[in-house]
Parts: sequence; C-alpha cells; structure tokens
Amino acid sequence: MASKRVVKAIIFLAVFGAFVVAAYETFFWFTHVYENDARVETDLSQISSQVNGKIEKILVTEGQSVKIGEPLVKLVDSDISLKIKALKTDLDLKKAEKLKLISEKIAFETELSSKLKTQSQKIKTIKMEQNAVEDRLELAKKNIKRVEFLFQKELVAEEKMNSEKDKFLVLKGDLAIKSAQIAVAEKELLELSAKQKQTDVIDEKIKILDVEYSRIEDRINLQKIELGYRLLRSPIDGMIGRIHKFGGEYVEDGVNVVTLHNPSQCWIEAYVDESQIRHVEIGKKVLIDL
Repeated sequence: MASKRVVKAIIFLAVFGAFVVAAYETFFWFTHVYENDARVETDLSQISSQVNGKIEKILVTEGQSVKIGEPLVKLVDSDISLKIKALKTDLDLKKAEKLKLISEKIAFETELSSKLKTQSQKIKTIKMEQNAVEDRLELAKKNIKRVEFLFQKELVAEEKMNSEKDKFLVLKGDLAIKSAQIAVAEKELLELSAKQKQTDVIDEKIKILDVEYSRIEDRINLQKIELGYRLLRSPIDGMIGRIHKFGGEYVEDGVNVVTLHNPSQCWIEAYVDESQIRHVEIGKKVLIDL
C-alpha cells in the first residue's frame, strides 16, 4: 500500500510539475515575443585603394582588431620611391646651380666695385694734375707778358722770351693730354657702370631657378601624396571582417580590398508581428541566443 501511495504521489507531482511548466510557458508565450528570423547588423567599412596597383603585402588577418590609422594593406611603391629620389637629385642640382650663380654675382660685384673705385680715383688724380697744369699755364702766361715787356725795354734777351713761350706751349700740350686722359677715363667709368646691369641677368637666372625649384618641390609633394595612397590604413577602431584581395593581386581604384567593422556598434534587426507588438517595450531586456 505504501509503495502505491509513493507512486501516486510521484505521478501527482510529475503531472503537477508539468502543469506548472506548461502554465508558465503559456504565460511566457503570451507575454513575450519569440522571433527566429533576426540578424545582427553593423556598419561595414569597405576599404579600397585610391590608385591602381599591385598588392605587395596584406598586413592584417581576418578577425584581427585594429586601431584607427593602423596600416592594413601595402601596395607596391618602388616606382614612386624612385621618382621621388630622382626629383630630389634634380632639386639638389638646382640648389647647387643657384649657389654657384650667387657666388658668381658676389665675386662679380666685388670685382666691379673695386674697378669702379679705382677708376674714380684715377679720374680724380688726373683732374688734380690737370688743375696743377692749369695753374702753371696761367703762371706761364703772366711770365710771357712780363718778359715781353722787359724785352721791349731791351732788358732781357730774345732767347729768354722764346724760352718762356716754349714753356707755355709745353704746358698747353700737357693740359690737352690731361683733358684727353680724363675723357678716356670717364668713358671707361661709364662702361664699367654699364656692366652693373649684368647682375640683373644673374638675378633673372636665379629667379628662373627658384621657379624651377618650386615646381620640383611641388612634384615631390605630389609623389609623396601618391606614395601615401600606396598604404591603406584603417579609418576607424574596429575588427577585420573579411579580406577580399591578397598579395600579388592587381587592384584598381575603388575595388574593395578589406572589410572591417566596429564590434562595439552592433544591433539586431528582427520582424515582430502586429499581434505581438504590444509585448515590445522600449528599454526592455532582450534575450539573444546566437
């Protein structure tokens, strides 16, 4: 009898338990929403190249976490590096050429300044000599008049008068020579002064070199930008989802190479029937089974 009672008790408890579970599940069913057709969504970042090129190396693996700015893919850039090297050589040559012109200008200006100073001093000296001759010539004129007066009074010999006249003629010739020397020296000074314009030619050459130098610098900067395009970097902190291309493959600009996403910014999209929408509340916890 006791065993029958135990069996009945167990059966009762089992039936009661099943009833409670069924009641709870029924209650849970009517107060909660079940949906199997749900998807985890996130914003995907499609990483593509901005230039055509061959992939040299993939620097990440699928599932790897990356930081913003971290290199992902490296394209072959040896051709760009060679162009930059060649342009830098041209830049150095232009710089050396400019320094040479500047040195030539300084040397020319120094030499010309010295010649101008010497020539000016030469003219000054000749003019001083000319003034001295003029003074002596004026004195000779007075001596001739004095001697002529004395000769008329028969107080001096004719030879004395002729001697004074000869001195006057010699001084007059010296004065003519000095005047000619001054004219030649002043002409040479003008010719030297005209040579100062040659520095304008050198300055113009330097300006042309500066323009060429700037153009080469611009070309180098453009090549550096091009070089930067050969290294694909992560635009966000995220995780590598999928790698679409591999080392050795040729890619064109705009073609997707790597896909990544931010795992901290995900959401679930699910369809809820109108009859169950009343069970959905903002802020209510949701159980997810992946």
